[in-house]
Amino acid sequence: MSRLFSNFQKHLKLLLKPLGFIMLYLLVYFSVQFLVTMVMMIILLAIYMLTSSNAVGTIEGLLPILVGKVAIPSLLISAPLSLPLYYFILKARKQNPFKVCKIKSTGFLSLGIALILGVFTNFFVESAIDIIRSLISIDKLLESHDPLINSLLSGNIILIIIAVGIVAPFIEEIIFRGLVYSELRKISSVTVTIVIQALLFGIYHMNIVQGVYAAFFGVILGIIVYKTNSIWAPILTHCAFNCTSVIMGKLAPPGLGHLVSNNQKSVFVFSSLLIAAALVLMWNIPRKYRNNPQSGI
Repeated sequence: MSRLFSNFQKHLKLLLKPLGFIMLYLLVYFSVQFLVTMVMMIILLAIYMLTSSNAVGTIEGLLPILVGKVAIPSLLISAPLSLPLYYFILKARKQNPFKVCKIKSTGFLSLGIALILGVFTNFFVESAIDIIRSLISIDKLLESHDPLINSLLSGNIILIIIAVGIVAPFIEEIIFRGLVYSELRKISSVTVTIVIQALLFGIYHMNIVQGVYAAFFGVILGIIVYKTNSIWAPILTHCAFNCTSVIMGKLAPPGLGHLVSNNQKSVFVFSSLLIAAALVLMWNIPRKYRNNPQSGI
């Protein structure tokens, strides 16, 4: 009985240690982002109160505006502040940050497929939301989703592309397909790892609509990092996904937007088939094309 309890304790410890570090990795970025956002909001609020004659009566209505104003700058500051913290945590654990996060070369063929997956997963998600919206009422669910997206896509287009299209995908992939994925692989199979990291990625977005499609997208990103064993491919997929949202929301001519919105079922079917084909191709790429340092980055 004592031996059985000892074995149970041993297995529990092996399980809890990686889960504890996963929580730590998530908490680091949440904490940094929260602190940066709070500091920026306090500064803006103080400036407003000093310059407005009716500041007290309008603070409640001002808070959503302040959140929108600090969203992009907060992201641009939080990500670079978090990276050194992850580096020191891994070094303290005597682990190689580049190995854990899979910062290694991958082939151009893998990157090309990753790019296609990013663009057309975005079209798939947007068309799926529009189709569901036309069939059932999901306005309540979209009440928090649409303003969130609009706040991220408001402001200087260059800063939006840098923050939403590059910085956010980079830090999120380092966290979920790098740190979290590596910890999960210590205690679970590839399938379980891909599913759990995708669910955590969905929960991380803290919004029902965004969380559902982020979890779906997380599965795709998990498959990509598993097959390429490099963080660069899912980073490119994620960048392509987010940049497609920015381009369609801010830069695309109105005619293109109307064309896509008027043909949602066709877009949904076409993007579904292309995603399936790209995943099959990614799954079956010969290793020499997947991880060839001479033909990639």
